[in-house]
Amino acid sequence: NEDLSDIDTAKKDKDLVQRLESIVIHWTRQIKELVSNQDSSQTSHDNSSPLDEIKHWTDRTANLKGLTLRLVDPKLLRIIQVLDLVSSSYLQGFLTLKDLVESSFEEASSNLKFLKILEEPCRKIEKAQPAEIPSLIPDVLSAVRVIWELSDNYATPERMKGLLTKISNQINQRCRSKIDREDMLGRDVEKCMRDLDESIECCKQWKK
Repeated sequence: NEDLSDIDTAKKDKDLVQRLESIVIHWTRQIKELVSNQDSSQTSHDNSSPLDEIKHWTDRTANLKGLTLRLVDPKLLRIIQVLDLVSSSYLQGFLTLKDLVESSFEEASSNLKFLKILEEPCRKIEKAQPAEIPSLIPDVLSAVRVIWELSDNYATPERMKGLLTKISNQINQRCRSKIDREDMLGRDVEKCMRDLDESIECCKQWKK
């Protein structure tokens, strides 16, 4: 809402400059909060799957894209121009954060691009019976290897360990959902034994 049509006049208005500095301080606080709340989902709940990881990076990419677009708004750039001309001490922190948002958006976009390779094979696991899962594992691991070999940002030991843990979670969940406690307690014990054998073999094949 400020009139910044004449930059030379604006930079001489001390009250205006103070208002602009207050705005930048507020923006800095907001952006720091948003970025800190968008940390990697490696710390997410124990039973999360690769599809949860993909959703995390999808949401993060969308949020950072929206923020990046706002940070190149012409009105915002004029505020930066005024504060730069008066050598405001509050500007550098904001500009550093602006650069961080832009680099974080590039990283998130790259991570999402590579994780998308995993989406189709993991969707198949999501619908598969335990006996069907071993035949799907090679495609899953091929996708993981592509990420490890080619991703500039996601291919760290910590993230790859987290990703493999999420695949384990998904396979374990599919096996658990196959076991019917009512069958186990007497309704159809033989079926339950077969289901258990299939699930055990599935987990052995995944471990192998």
